[in-house]
Amino acid sequence: MLPIGPKYYEWLRSNSTVVPAMQELYKVVLEMDYEIVLLSAAPNSVREDVVIALVDAGYSGWKNIILKDDADNEKSIVEFKSEKSQELVDLRYRIAGNVGDQWSDLTGENVGLRTFKVPNPVYYKA
Repeated sequence: MLPIGPKYYEWLRSNSTVVPAMQELYKVVLEMDYEIVLLSAAPNSVREDVVIALVDAGYSGWKNIILKDDADNEKSIVEFKSEKSQELVDLRYRIAGNVGDQWSDLTGENVGLRTFKVPNPVYYKA
């Protein structure tokens, strides 16, 4: 498997698709006045592409989006996401729900009260 790189995010920016049930859940969570924080192992260097793809797909209104900085490159996805989740908990956030398309999104520390695995036919990270 080839690593996901900048070209993938450029492709995503112009070809993003929406899972209708996820978009509905997102809207309901926003309407319930939860603060949404997006946590992704995507590199911070592609932030603009990620944000545009999200907004074009109808995902806006989040409180924050956290991406991997260069200092995080040596960390596994589970380690990175656990660390960032702990930082949110330290800021007094309670992680009510966690939605991810990879098992590495839903394991580790501070994954939330509920986790939801969404299928991803594009790629799989073991």
